[in-house]
Amino acid sequence: MPFENQQQKSTISHQPDSVKRSISTFLSFVVLISAVHAEVEVKVEKGFFPVPEDEIKIEYEARYFPSAEKQPGVVVCHPDPRLGGSLQNHIVSAMVRELAARGYFTLKFNFRGVGESGGSFAEGKGEQRDIKAALAKLRSLTIVDPENIFLAGYSFGSAMAFEVAIQDPKVKAYAGVGYPNDYFKHKAAEQKHSKLPVLMIGGLKDPWCKIHSLGEAMKLGGFDVRTIAIEETDHFFGDRKSLKDAVSGVVGFFESVRKSEPERP
Repeated sequence: MPFENQQQKSTISHQPDSVKRSISTFLSFVVLISAVHAEVEVKVEKGFFPVPEDEIKIEYEARYFPSAEKQPGVVVCHPDPRLGGSLQNHIVSAMVRELAARGYFTLKFNFRGVGESGGSFAEGKGEQRDIKAALAKLRSLTIVDPENIFLAGYSFGSAMAFEVAIQDPKVKAYAGVGYPNDYFKHKAAEQKHSKLPVLMIGGLKDPWCKIHSLGEAMKLGGFDVRTIAIEETDHFFGDRKSLKDAVSGVVGFFESVRKSEPERP
């Protein structure tokens, strides 16, 4: 409150210089400790995981709380590598940062042929094997809860992740941002994961992800889908508000799926 702030400043200003210096030093110390604590809490780990079928290694980056046990895990997939997509994509990175801050063990990676990843573009089929290998990496970690594994992606990455998610009953839920309509040619009867919760997010100005028609097509196909349409943005979520809305939608959806089931003993 203004009066309280004014009173506090007045109290400090009337203290001896030595006391003022002590207060200033203490406050600086608190700010420094808070910043260091935040950096220490979330660990960033980089490395490689194998894709045994193709004898290549895939570059990844993980974010997680090293002190927590049995964290939910999520793999996030980047846009089309033929168009410059990589794990550094701003939408992928925003999802990873927010999910990690919420206690998820996050793993993003470069598809084959991108960055330090081996191999070359493989028309989608190889990229799906990359995602399966990323999920295997996640499930191999004792710090991750194998019963709470999620899958997400942006643009091309969302399409490839969807292909994997509908065939993997162990995926808890799937979220796609900017999923290109042309990739959707499925019926629920074709999938192995008949109860997969699906979220699709798209901007109303996106020429490739027409979110309303995509949602209708998926519902007609028998999928358990929810959609979020974000106004005044296109495929690239270039403004801060639309990006925040998209990321919040993904996080909120995953959290609702987690909380919808009773906790295991």
